[in-house]
Parts: sequence; C-alpha cells; structure tokens
Amino acid sequence: MNNNYLSIKKIMQLVYGVLVFACFMPYVFDNFYSMVFMRGQLLRIFFYASVFLYIYKKLYKEPLVNIWIFIVAYIDIQAHLISGYGINIMNIYIYIDIVVFSVYCCKTIPNFFLKVNTYYFTVLLALNTLFMGSNGAFINSNGQVSYLIGTKTSITLFQIVAFLFVHVYYRAKSNKKKNDATLLYMVLIASVVIYNIRQPISTSKICMALWFGMMFLYYIFPKKIGIVLNWLFWVINVVNVLIIFFKIQYRFEYLLVDVLHEDLTLDNREYIWEIVIANIINRPLFGHSINSNVSFGLSEALAYNRSAHNQILSWIFYFGLIGTIIIFILLALLFYRYKVLDIRGVITRMTLTVLATLWISEQWFLFTNFMLITILLNYLQEYEFKDIESKLSKYIYWR
Repeated sequence: MNNNYLSIKKIMQLVYGVLVFACFMPYVFDNFYSMVFMRGQLLRIFFYASVFLYIYKKLYKEPLVNIWIFIVAYIDIQAHLISGYGINIMNIYIYIDIVVFSVYCCKTIPNFFLKVNTYYFTVLLALNTLFMGSNGAFINSNGQVSYLIGTKTSITLFQIVAFLFVHVYYRAKSNKKKNDATLLYMVLIASVVIYNIRQPISTSKICMALWFGMMFLYYIFPKKIGIVLNWLFWVINVVNVLIIFFKIQYRFEYLLVDVLHEDLTLDNREYIWEIVIANIINRPLFGHSINSNVSFGLSEALAYNRSAHNQILSWIFYFGLIGTIIIFILLALLFYRYKVLDIRGVITRMTLTVLATLWISEQWFLFTNFMLITILLNYLQEYEFKDIESKLSKYIYWR
C-alpha cells in the first residue's frame, strides 16, 4: 500500500511538473507549431484529468477552486452573450488545469508544489536575462517587442510570482536546509537586477523596491509596519481610482518626473484611460467581454491597442462592474484570511500590495499567474514558518 502511494505520488509530481511547463510555456515557443500543438494536446488531457480530480478527490469542497471556476464560467458566459462566442478553449483548459492540479498538489504534496514552481520561475527569469537581446528577442503577434517569456509587463508579473515563491520556499525551510533556497534567491535577484540594467522596466523597479522595502521595514518595525500593511493594499487601489478619474498624479510632479523619470501623463496612459472610460460608459455593468475588438489606440501607429494599461479599468471594461466586484471579493477573502501580524498575513498583504502597484499602469489579459499567486497565498497554512513566528509572537496582539 505504501509503495503504491509513493508511486502515485511520483507520478503526480511528474504530471504537475509537465503541467507547469505547459501552462507557463515561454512565449518564444509560440513560433514553433510542433510545440504549440503538443501543448494543446497536453492541456486537453490535463483538463479531463482535472474534471476527474475535482469529482473523485472532492475538490468541490475547496472554496478557492469553486470561486475560480465561477469566475471562468462567468467570463465565458458573458462572452457568449455579448459577442456570440466564448473565450478561447485553450484558455479554459489552462485555467481549470492550474486551479485543480495546483490545489490538489497543495493539499497532498505541498512541498513539491512549492519547490517545482520556485525552481521553474527562477530558472525561467534567469534564462530570460541570459538570452535577452538589446532590441528584444522577437516581435510577437501583436507587434510588441517580446523576450523569452513575453513583454515587459509579462516579465514584471513573472518576477512577482518568482519572488513570492522563492520567499515562501526560503522561509518554509529550516536554517540548516536553506542552501538551495538561498542560491535561488540570489540567482533571482541577480537576474532581475541585470535585466533592469540592460533593459530598464520602471514598473519592475518600483514593484521590487516596494517588495524589499516592506520586507526590510517589517523586520525592523513589525508592529507598526504590520498595521500599515493592513491598509496599504486598499489605499493603493483608492489612489489608482483617483489617478484615473481625478488625475492626482499632477500633485506629485517631483516624485514622478525627477525621481522616477516619468512624464505626468504616465507615458500617454492618461489619454488611453479617457478612451477606455468613454467605452465603459456604454456597458458599465456587464462590460464588453474579453472578445471585444474595441481599440484604445491614440494614433495610426497604435491604431489597434486592446490594452487599457490599468488592471482595474481593464476588468471593468471587459468584465463589467459585476465581474470586477467578484474579483475583488476573491482578493478580500485572501487579504483577510490570515491575521495581520501572522507571517502568512504579512506575505499575503505584501504580495497583493505589489500587485496593486503594478496594475496602476499595466494589465494582464490571462489569469494564469494571478491564479497561481492566489493558490499559494490561500494555502500558506500548509507550510511552517517556525523561525519567523517565534520572533513575532510577542508582537501579535490580536488573534
């Protein structure tokens, strides 16, 4: 019986490792038909396996799984009703595969789930830095300069995922077994720094500075910074709305222009947002669906541009206020899942705060990275942080 269990466990580890590659395959492979075809076949097989796991392993009892399935179903049905056809079937496969398999692994082999994602995203970012060209690796189907794992926005999002997994992986290990985690952390930091030296990404620099800044201050002033973290995510989202609708960035000219070297229109994003808002007014509740062909282009050179360059605005435009509220309910459930000064609560709040900072000026169309982040945060209780909790216990004054 034990041998059978071990063999099943090893098979699941192999399957999940392949799944991670299939779901987060570097965009550069999209140029190879054989890789795209093989990936599609694998995702379809994994989808049928996901349905089996969902029923047989009773994953319908896991609230996070049901919330994500509900969100995917909402987006698909909304797209059918508005545009006449649903979202890409491959995206449905990817979403269901990630959620079901990742949650199942979190419940059964949590250490492997953490390890395989930590190694994969760290190595991926290192390779992206190693093989980057001064003018980009290739031009993608949308005419954008892309690197091994995608555009600058994609790279920043991958960096946030990698830092979250590496940090949890490092903290979940005892002091005597941190060698590989320490090496991975160093490789990740080096790859991000070198990339930003060769090809600066302002959002990457801001997000990483915020991540390490919050971490550093928390270990010095855990009680005070813990209270700040309990509000910072929501404050940044309010600031986001104020920037979009009231242009308050003009009040911070010194910070934007002299410190961050950005123009006050945030690289013309202000004008793009005006176009997006004008379109949102037409369908505020249910949105235009992810299949919308509405362009936010500002000129002939940018005649077709589907990016709102703001995540909240993008959600409202594509999914409507109803879909956006559903997503924020998920975020609120994650945010308040752990106490504010529990290390799990700190990691959750730090991660969501960095994401909120990113989506002031950027957006993502696919939920893949976002899903993986929510899954790890939701199941942080599967890992022990004894070396941290013992030091913080005296500061935890509400339970």
